[in-house]
Amino acid sequence: MKNIHRPRKGFTLIEMLVVIAIIALLAAILVPSVNKALEKAKRMQLVNNGRNIYTAVFVDVASVSDQFGGSSIYLPQSSANSTDTNLTFTTTHDYFIKLVQDEILPVNWAFFANATGVTAATGQWDGTTASASNFSENNSSWQAVADLTTDDTGTLFLVTKNIGETALNPSYSDTARPAFGGSGNDVPYKDKAMVAVFIGGQAVALDKKTVFWRVLNPSKADNSILEP
Repeated sequence: MKNIHRPRKGFTLIEMLVVIAIIALLAAILVPSVNKALEKAKRMQLVNNGRNIYTAVFVDVASVSDQFGGSSIYLPQSSANSTDTNLTFTTTHDYFIKLVQDEILPVNWAFFANATGVTAATGQWDGTTASASNFSENNSSWQAVADLTTDDTGTLFLVTKNIGETALNPSYSDTARPAFGGSGNDVPYKDKAMVAVFIGGQAVALDKKTVFWRVLNPSKADNSILEP
């Protein structure tokens, strides 16, 4: 009687192990690339948000300036150089609350986060002080530069709060870099990147290799930087 060879069904253990090894190898190659692409896309969204903040403030500045001759409406002032107590701030998140309250920037609180490691606040301004309590410095990615005017084209206006500086450096060498991690903040991006927005509307994402004072402060201004 002849042996009948039935077709083999399924995989052998060795074949399954080979397939698993191939999948693991592909995952090791692809996952970092996918994560990097997602992080880059999120960073570009923060760039766009920063540009939108500037645009909202600048459009209002231009409108008021044309009508009343003002030059720094809704640009934040420091206590050391204050000319308007309504626009004097020590923290950037208080400045953002003012923009939202006065409908210069009608967005929800989550708009100011949108970066790795920054927790988005819930809710939005509803006309009550209580609604602003949902939004704190931990819910924002930014620090604002104080005492600017619309004539300061090219000067830094917003920077991600992982910058470790309290003021712009007006005297620097070509290789000088700002510190990272100010006020205990290493988010977003730690020492890997920064996002910057300038008077004039330019907004850029910088990786660590391009974070220099000559890039962040081409006008060599010495303005203070508000706390987050």
